[in-house]
This record gives sequence, C-alpha cells and structure tokens, in this order.
Amino acid sequence: MKKVISLLAFSVLTSAICILYGNWQTLPDAKINFTIDGLFGADVKGTISDLKSTIRFYPDDVPRSSITTAIRPATINTGNKKRDNHLKTIDFLEVEKYSSISFISKSFRQIGEYYVVEGDLTLKDVTKPITIPFEFINYGDSAVFRGDFNINRLDYHVGKRSHFMGNEVRIHLDIAVKKSLD
Repeated sequence: MKKVISLLAFSVLTSAICILYGNWQTLPDAKINFTIDGLFGADVKGTISDLKSTIRFYPDDVPRSSITTAIRPATINTGNKKRDNHLKTIDFLEVEKYSSISFISKSFRQIGEYYVVEGDLTLKDVTKPITIPFEFINYGDSAVFRGDFNINRLDYHVGKRSHFMGNEVRIHLDIAVKKSLD
C-alpha cells in the first residue's frame, strides 16, 4: 500500500512540475522590433510594445506547446512622433478601430536545436497563417524566445503601395520571459 501511495504522490508531483515548467510569462517591458525599407533605401526601425501572452512551452514535449499573444499597435515607436502618429491613422494601422495585433499558435515542432511555431496572425481585418522559426534560450527561471520573420504589410491592408516605403516588414523577436505559476 505504501508503494502505491508513494507512486501516486510521485506521479502527481511529476505532473505538477511538468505543468509548471511549461508556463512562461513575458516581462513587462516586452516589445516587438520591426524594420522596413524607407525613402532611398534607409531602414526605418521601430518597436511595438505592451505585449501580453499566455505561453505554454515544453522543450521536452514541443508539440504540446501553445502561445496566444496580443500587442497594442497604438504603442508604435519609430523615434519620429509625426510618423508614429500617421502610422496610427486609418492610412496604416487604424488603432482606434483595431486596438490589438494577435497571434494564436496552431502547432509547434523542433528542428535540431531550433523550433518552429505555426499559427494565425491577425492584423487589422486580416487573419493569415504564418510560420515563425525561433530559438529558446533557457536560463532556468528565465528564458528568451528569439526569432525573425517577414510579413508583407499590403497583405494586412497596412498602407498602400508607395515609393517611400517598402512592402516587406522584417520582424525581430527577442522576448524575455520568466517562469510563471499561472
């Protein structure tokens, strides 16, 4: 009987540790970095902040992982207030009507020491599937999700064709997280 109780206690403890190990919380200063070609090939760099996520990432059981995340486009910052204000208007991000950009994962897989998440990106009135390759750098109670991917802003009704701005937006993720008991 003691062996059964010990085995049951061990199973419950192991399950609890596995569940907790996969829960991660983004740090309050988390943001997304982006770059787009500007006038005469000069890169315009910026950030969008106020990232909120529910992250369940299991390096030892990758397919079980999931992420739901949202970020507020009204926080866009390119270092140029006039440009930022224009990007928030109906001409581009239309932040009064679309207050959130979201990503919901559909699947995770591991390729060597790297990972890939596939899911749906919703920006304005468009939801499209995207694939994001990333690294997971674990420091114990904290970690970093690091990856790069591109989107075409025109696919998401962000602006119109322009000689002053490229269509391809390069997005760089460098998201610090900590273990969460949620």
